[in-house]
Amino acid sequence: MIRKPAIAYAGFPIRLLAVMIDTLILFPIVDLLTMVIDGLFFQALMNMVIAATYYMLFLSGPWQATPGKRIVGVFVMHQSGRPLNQREALQRYIGYIIPTLPLYSSLKIETMNMVAMWLLLIWFVPMLMTKQRTAMHDILCNTRVIVGRIARPK
Repeated sequence: MIRKPAIAYAGFPIRLLAVMIDTLILFPIVDLLTMVIDGLFFQALMNMVIAATYYMLFLSGPWQATPGKRIVGVFVMHQSGRPLNQREALQRYIGYIIPTLPLYSSLKIETMNMVAMWLLLIWFVPMLMTKQRTAMHDILCNTRVIVGRIARPK
């Protein structure tokens, strides 16, 4: 009888490190491109478009991971085990940024920060309590973050 190897799901610390690495990669690119754009709204919009493109292309590409995730040795796949397509990768990014959306609102700064903080807690606490280490964006988009080798299409 052949046993399937146990899947190791990526927890909070390694995923946080991957996000920090991706931020270090994205920040200079976004900063350079938004320097030529006038207005905070258009700068924020350009920031979202660049980040969405980055995440979509890398997560749906052959790596199944952003450069940050690749460096720390994790990848993203659909819960069924197959790679994500571009639509699913974009949906996952949109799900990922939902807690930050109040930061772009016209709420008072104290209210805006409090709402964002609560949303972040609600969004990422499941990662600490579920067997598969799923955050809300993983649950919404049926994705999993795995430690190890990338899944091959079936």
